[in-house]
Amino acid sequence: MSEEKPSSVSFGRPGSGVYPTTPIGEIHEGIPTGRDVEWEPLVDFRRNEVSENTIHGAVAWAHGTDVIHSFGGNVLCYGRSMMKPLMMKTFVDVLDKELSWEQKAIACSSHNGDTEHVSTAQSILSDSEWGLMQCPLDVPLVQFGRQVRRPRRWFHTCSGEHAAILKALRLKGINRAGYTLPQSD
Repeated sequence: MSEEKPSSVSFGRPGSGVYPTTPIGEIHEGIPTGRDVEWEPLVDFRRNEVSENTIHGAVAWAHGTDVIHSFGGNVLCYGRSMMKPLMMKTFVDVLDKELSWEQKAIACSSHNGDTEHVSTAQSILSDSEWGLMQCPLDVPLVQFGRQVRRPRRWFHTCSGEHAAILKALRLKGINRAGYTLPQSD
């Protein structure tokens, strides 16, 4: 593990020795990427017995450094976006009656930063709360017509989740300053 670029994962845990230095990623011997693995079909949606959408991937359950079960290949990847529904479950008690179905959907998913997505994410918070948002700056993933070149937090794929977390923390009476830090309440 490099001292210059430490991992955010505790030493000795899966992924602790790898820290990407480019957004595209590098090749590390013994650690396959998503391009190196023959993914297993996990879900196959069919219409009239014809495959319409097949989701390929890998699933693993680990405890500490022990892999309990693995299916679909040995690949290192981040599961952040797939974990959004589980993370939002923490706040279901305060958000269930507070959010519309559209707001719940944007809180539990990633989005492209299009007008409808940004509008829905923004509707979760009051205008005065927008400055609390701490997701990274980004531009829309798919742009048609006028190109957006100035990054904004609302264009980030996770802005809906961040907005819902901020709303839930307010409803629970929890301090929202530094909400993205590990030591946050």
